Amino acid sequence: MFGHQAGGRRSGRPQPQRGADVQVNCHVSFMEAVNGTTRDLNLNTDVTCDPCDGSGAKPGTSKRKCKSCGGSGVEILQQGFFAVEQPCRRCRGEGFIIETPCTSCRGRGKVKKARTVEVKIPEGVDNGMNLRLAHQGEAGSKGGPSGHLYVSISVASDPFFKRNKTDVHCEVPISVAQAILGGSIVVPTLTGQVEMTIPKGTQSGTTLKMRGKGIKELNSSRRGSQLVTMNVHIPDTLSARQKELMEEFAKEEQLRSEAGESSCKTHTFAETAFLKPKDDEEKA
Repeated sequence: MFGHQAGGRRSGRPQPQRGADVQVNCHVSFMEAVNGTTRDLNLNTDVTCDPCDGSGAKPGTSKRKCKSCGGSGVEILQQGFFAVEQPCRRCRGEGFIIETPCTSCRGRGKVKKARTVEVKIPEGVDNGMNLRLAHQGEAGSKGGPSGHLYVSISVASDPFFKRNKTDVHCEVPISVAQAILGGSIVVPTLTGQVEMTIPKGTQSGTTLKMRGKGIKELNSSRRGSQLVTMNVHIPDTLSARQKELMEEFAKEEQLRSEAGESSCKTHTFAETAFLKPKDDEEKA
């Protein structure tokens, strides 16, 4: 690097260097992401050498300031009117010389070591999120701090629940009779079974919302909703009595249709998409 005129000399000393960051992956189940969990991660990274406390010198000895560069770590080569800075060839840019290196780290000041780090995964964490553990990465040099540990979260899918941010969606089957007459069903939620009221005349594909039954928002007490989509199950076979009743129902439908009446009602999105179950309304 050019820029120092003849006679110039850098007086600065080698600066502490922060250690490298470490990136690892962590796999959790769907419910572990919902409720939070802990993981023990096994790492093999540079750590500060214990015997020499990171100095690189054998215990009982010390580093000596490099006489060639005066401890700056650089030397000046004169080239005409200009001077060129380069790392000191004697101390290799360190600014000091270790005459008796530590036998454990061979003068590096750090060693590779297997270690275990406990990671607390907060409830509500989502797939692809990164958690940062400060100063849990590689050890630094020249007295610098360790780098950071970044944990990339991979969340497994769930066969029943589908996640959208803090909301969860599920599909439940209901019978033709339940769809027509209404009633109640038991629906699995993230915290257990909940009874849900089905309005009469519910169409297949209708979605009911249970507020506060979703996933907890990170760093907040708020929770999302659970959206429950109704799938009306059409039976493949009927008993003789069921067939008789359905034939009577069909005849009644035909008579009403001829009279200009119809029991078929098409619900609008506003009427069906966010119907709240009675149980949910009482809690709101």
